[in-house]
Amino acid sequence: MDSLHVVLAVPERVVWSGGARFVAVRTPAGDLGVLPGHAPLVALTVPGGALTVRPVEGPELRWETGEGVLHLDRDGLRVLADTITERKAGGPDRGADPSADRSAGSGAGRSTGDG
Repeated sequence: MDSLHVVLAVPERVVWSGGARFVAVRTPAGDLGVLPGHAPLVALTVPGGALTVRPVEGPELRWETGEGVLHLDRDGLRVLADTITERKAGGPDRGADPSADRSAGSGAGRSTGDG
């Protein structure tokens, strides 16, 4: 499996949905990295924690999560949180994937919903 179907959602809308090669999210236990083929799991997200997606196409995308849950199974990865806000390039890094290239763009990509 080359990619993972990812859905990032808040109560009002889907923030982002698409194929990804890698996802990293901050959990109470620390940073969690997910590649295609990862074992199923459920984890909590940390308010203010970093959420990073490396889409199949396009630049790396970055957000901060509120309280929520990550659910991974054979159908894909879903992050459902009370808030998911875009992180601006050059902003403080509070978590996921410290080895990531910090110069990568943020926020661009396939977005669904009305906002």
